[in-house]
Amino acid sequence: MSTPERDIFRGESCAYSPNKFHIREWNFEELENYLLSRGFYVVEHFLQYPIRFGFNSIFFNEFVKRLITGKGLKYNQVCLLQVK
Repeated sequence: MSTPERDIFRGESCAYSPNKFHIREWNFEELENYLLSRGFYVVEHFLQYPIRFGFNSIFFNEFVKRLITGKGLKYNQVCLLQVK
């Protein structure tokens, strides 16, 4: 499973997502605690570069802008899960 790391991607004070496909965004700790509370065993949890790259407005706004401003480029959380 993969999702943006909210604190890195949008900032700790961000309480919403402008992405209409994201009902909720999680920080690293919140996501892991949620998955554990739902009966999953987190085998591995790490950050990586965005999975999809494309030269469109999302690519520019989310990736190139971060590159230019010196913000972290690894902001997608990846969780490898196992059912308990």
